[in-house]
Amino acid sequence: MLYGRLDQREYGDSMKFKPLNHNLIWGLMYSNPVYIEVSGGKDSTLALLYVYDKINQLSQYNNNLHILYIETPLSHILNTLYIYYLGDKLGIPVIKLRNNYVFGKDLEYYKKLARTRKCMIEFKYKPLNNFVRRHRGIYVLGVRRYESKRRLRYKYKLIYDVKNKIYIYYPILYVDNNKRDKLLDYYLRKYKLGKNPCWFFKYNVKRSSGDCYPCLLTWRDKYENML
Repeated sequence: MLYGRLDQREYGDSMKFKPLNHNLIWGLMYSNPVYIEVSGGKDSTLALLYVYDKINQLSQYNNNLHILYIETPLSHILNTLYIYYLGDKLGIPVIKLRNNYVFGKDLEYYKKLARTRKCMIEFKYKPLNNFVRRHRGIYVLGVRRYESKRRLRYKYKLIYDVKNKIYIYYPILYVDNNKRDKLLDYYLRKYKLGKNPCWFFKYNVKRSSGDCYPCLLTWRDKYENML
């Protein structure tokens, strides 16, 4: 699984993952399909724009880029429209994945499933992993070490997944929160792009970018105010 195997404690195991020099990525991108997973949040948007900008600097025409968007049953329509807006402005095709799994309507049931990450597994992991099994190439993820204690274990920006025969690239792995916002604003201005309207929602919380809104991991009072 691409998701679910992000804990880089295993990356030194040559039977599973091979760390690579991340400077090799630009040559690899020229000869392999590139799938940039964009949720609509700031991190994944920055990862997309960073890769797009770098390729432009290298003056390499690259028609291998794809935006990979995993829409969930809770995706806000404005978030979905923003993904296609980015694709249209940058000239990058959008591939939309979706799992229509439905948990039910009871709020407490949702929260219980969220605590066990069942929502993430059904909405995100399964559609992506099914796609990975059918499409070899490079997968770009907007993961940052400073998002959580668990992700502080990450140290490699480029790895090769031996089992799935894919490359996984983390371009913003070492970007902190302050630098993230500055870089994102810079790229948005440079390419004359607007911001995702979901970033400004009154009840938008840390874990919700618009691809799951409301996020199942928020507190109950957040739900009640949004419903």
